[in-house]
Amino acid sequence: MLSGSLIFYVLALVSCIGAGYLLWSIVLHRLVSGTKATLYPSSIELGIVGLFALGIFSVLLNYFVPVSLWLSLFIITVCLLAGVVRLIRAPKSGLFKLLVFMAVIVLFAIWGSKFLLRVDSGVYHLQAISWMKDEPIVVGLANVHHRFGFNSLWLSALAYFWLPFYDIKGVLLANYLPSIFFVLVLINHLLATPKSARESLAISTVFALCCMVGFSAAPVLLMTNTTSTDLAANAFTVLAALIFLRSFGARQYPADKVNKDHMMLWIIAVFAALTKLSAITPGLLAVFYMLYHRDVLGIITIRRTLFFFAAVTGIWVLRNFILSGCLLFPVGLTCADPDFVSWSVGSGSADTARVVVERWARAPGPTFQTDGASTDWFGHWLQMPNRGTRLINIGSRVMGVLVIGLLYLLLLITLKKTKPDKGAISVRGPLTGVGLAMLAALTGLLFGFVTAPDPRFWWGSFIIVLMLPVSIVAYLLIQKGNLIGPRSIIVALLLTTIPISKYIMNRGVSWQAINHPMQTFRTVIPEAKVELVPATGFDIRMPVDDGMCWLAPKPCSPEDPAGLSRYRAGSYSVYVRETE
Repeated sequence: MLSGSLIFYVLALVSCIGAGYLLWSIVLHRLVSGTKATLYPSSIELGIVGLFALGIFSVLLNYFVPVSLWLSLFIITVCLLAGVVRLIRAPKSGLFKLLVFMAVIVLFAIWGSKFLLRVDSGVYHLQAISWMKDEPIVVGLANVHHRFGFNSLWLSALAYFWLPFYDIKGVLLANYLPSIFFVLVLINHLLATPKSARESLAISTVFALCCMVGFSAAPVLLMTNTTSTDLAANAFTVLAALIFLRSFGARQYPADKVNKDHMMLWIIAVFAALTKLSAITPGLLAVFYMLYHRDVLGIITIRRTLFFFAAVTGIWVLRNFILSGCLLFPVGLTCADPDFVSWSVGSGSADTARVVVERWARAPGPTFQTDGASTDWFGHWLQMPNRGTRLINIGSRVMGVLVIGLLYLLLLITLKKTKPDKGAISVRGPLTGVGLAMLAALTGLLFGFVTAPDPRFWWGSFIIVLMLPVSIVAYLLIQKGNLIGPRSIIVALLLTTIPISKYIMNRGVSWQAINHPMQTFRTVIPEAKVELVPATGFDIRMPVDDGMCWLAPKPCSPEDPAGLSRYRAGSYSVYVRETE
């Protein structure tokens, strides 16, 4: 129901803010210089920090205990109280901002009252979260199903939202949290723009405007509350570009803000990479930012930051090794030999899993193994409705709306034709920032395409590549004229999106398939059709037809259990697969 979704999102957002507040107060403030008054980022950005904190803490807890229903409730309650404290202490927002924020939350609650169940949710996402809820970390779990070795940090964070009263629906609702924070960060950035000081209209503000307009043109990129590691990684990728651009071209950008942005970039970079290994764009942005502002940050801050995030990554890598025997599954070179680590899947199995992902991304369908391996796969890829043609469809729609927005911008300049201010900002800073961001996005886009050419893995980098040229053109246009004010630009640009947003919502276009009707959104998780198959000393459930276990009793896997055995080591389950 809508009311239940709305209550969930309000409580979840405040809890995430509280988790971020706790992590920043206890640990991160030691890595960030600044006075007490300027110590914290905005409450909305603390929410992103909170999602990261929940994911890492979930990994830590699961080394020793299950992330059970009532443990999740206790942790979320503590974070909720901390979030309330943070919001009370934070600078007060105006009524207009609060109303806009509530409108965004209501919009997502409407979308969240329905959900489209994707294949990956049934194949392994829900099962992976269920394992975390019921047992401490399972040694060699990737031997049951290789996809359990992917170990996405986002799935670990989602485990906290399997709560009383909501049950598994809390997990599905929570998958919208990156989208909500994405939109709220954009709006918060735009509303912080002074009403008349044109010099303060930084390139990051123009980029945020383009993002708002672009995602209004294709909101389906943010619309999925089924479990999706792709959505979280891509939303954070675009946010990383926004944070990266904030210091470029500003007349004054205090050192404490540089420090906070540096920390936010590393949080997003590590979060995105540990959610999806192919999400390298935020990491490149974090490195470029650190090098560009190294004099402001100082060598001590840089060393502490790198050490902290190396330690956090190490916590996640250890979980990888316990699940699969690999440091970075499915990279075969990082896997231990099963002769030395009994539960290791081995380099051969890991590389096979990687090749399957690559070939499916090239040519999804029943013949993906042969079509994806052929030398002419790219021609077929371009013609596929949910690959090349879909990417062109999204890109052309976004660019079309942005061009309309530029026409509005020219109209405003014409209406207010005066000589430009002598104090207009030099474009050298913005161009430097845009150039570095474009380099990072193009590199991430190329890496994503080479490793797995499925647009859902790297549309964040694709959107950045589209947005940056339009952003710099809009920025230069703004410098040529004396505009009525940034908020007038915001209103004009957002007005262009209304008819297109209405059209898309009526059509119900999905990223997964063209012309996917909204009516097919399902609100009930199917009951998996499984059969018991004997393994060595125990029975395993295998899906009968479609390879999807959903919430079937564990262990459940579509993979042949030949050679699979299980034993207990204290309170831990260990799965080993014997190979010839």
